[in-house]
Amino acid sequence: KLMTTKMMVDNANKQVINPGNGGEGVDSSRIRIFKLVITRILNMILPNNKQSKQKNSAFTMFRQRKMYWSACIGDTERIKNLLAIGVLPTAPLITQKNRCPLHIAVLMGEVKALGVLVNALNAHFKDKGNINQKDLYWNTALHYACGSESGVGASRDAVKCLLDADIPIDDSLRNRYNRIAYDYATAEDIQEELLRAKFTRDKRTIRDA
Repeated sequence: KLMTTKMMVDNANKQVINPGNGGEGVDSSRIRIFKLVITRILNMILPNNKQSKQKNSAFTMFRQRKMYWSACIGDTERIKNLLAIGVLPTAPLITQKNRCPLHIAVLMGEVKALGVLVNALNAHFKDKGNINQKDLYWNTALHYACGSESGVGASRDAVKCLLDADIPIDDSLRNRYNRIAYDYATAEDIQEELLRAKFTRDKRTIRDA
């Protein structure tokens, strides 16, 4: 059953773009199919029930994967249940190019799920979580929110959600292409959001000086 599930995920993954390699457009119908497949898998082997918190549990990796795929399809209820038992919202998955739930929420356009994850970082995971988590291509969630190499995930709302987090986001980090997130901000609305965030941040710095 686990092998069958892995094959389903791999086949679904092939239907969507690999943002790290850039270039191609995105077929929205493929994205919908991908999400439907992941939803089916979660409902089959990962029921949406509240689980008791277990320290040093053998299910830690299993739950991290559950968090990742829940962020992928925007299942905020499942995400909240996992957060309630201490599942880290920024743990990377090696099998998914070292991306974490923040990355996949941005890439799949699940801004509500991203908001839940960021709020949890602000409230409960400031010491453990890493809002600047890099994937295999050294992209942060902000890189993808600004557009990355392919433009997948570009969203003003996602940029605002990340930049407004209580945890400082490092917008100077460079990916494997030696680019910071701002280098990908070609959309006018995203550029406006970046300027707003910078102005707010500078104003706060002057006030606190």
